Amino acid sequence: MRRLLVVIAVGLAGCWPFQQTLDERCDAGLLEGCERADGGASAPDAGSAESDAGGAERDAGLDAPDAGRDAGLPGDAGSRRVVVMVSGDEDDGLWVVHSDGGTEERLSYAVANSDPYGTISSDSEKARMGFRFSLDVPRGAKIDAAALTIERKYLSDNSLGGEAISVDAWATGDVPAFDATHRHGPEAHGSPLFGAPVTGWLINVVEVTMVSQDLRALVQAVVDRGDWAPGKHIGFVATAAFTGPRYLQILDVKAAQGGLAELRVDYH
Repeated sequence: MRRLLVVIAVGLAGCWPFQQTLDERCDAGLLEGCERADGGASAPDAGSAESDAGGAERDAGLDAPDAGRDAGLPGDAGSRRVVVMVSGDEDDGLWVVHSDGGTEERLSYAVANSDPYGTISSDSEKARMGFRFSLDVPRGAKIDAAALTIERKYLSDNSLGGEAISVDAWATGDVPAFDATHRHGPEAHGSPLFGAPVTGWLINVVEVTMVSQDLRALVQAVVDRGDWAPGKHIGFVATAAFTGPRYLQILDVKAAQGGLAELRVDYH
């Protein structure tokens, strides 16, 4: 019996450093939502960015991609993060102006031997892109941060480096699906735009992943509406704030190499 107690004591002593290490990692916030051996629990660090090698984080049942997409989202200790992507071809589209002055709604450009793409341009087509997301955020929630992420395909020239894109949103609680049979601009797509775009989304000629500036004001304006409910569609329009015959191509949801536009929202 004495030998048995000695063996158990030695075994527990051997486990203690490991438990202590877990508690230290728990206290440091390295184990999200973990529970300490003494009954305490760590709080998730809502402001931290995930690393590519650190594995996927799950929030509201959605995979959160790499840390490069966290730019512009400061987070808050009491915030909840929701990450949504465009889910179909009707969720990203563009509008182009014809030579006769009319505007056509398209789901993408398709060129032989190339991934489908959308365009934001300051040339004669004055192309603008739209993005639509089903967002599970309660009506009246306080938005702490919001950012839109897109994947760049091509720049007409490097002079676009440092130039800007502006972003507006539709003043509605549910943006209708984009439709290639429509012949109107984004201002007439179901409801008008707010008309108070957020400016200053700078184009980077090196990085293909482009993360917008903070769009919390636009998201807040939508979720405060009486016709908003969780799961309805919020939509954004990206417009060139640059001049001259230049353009920026954005990967479409149908692109083989990826290209899902993404919206991240922190709220409480």
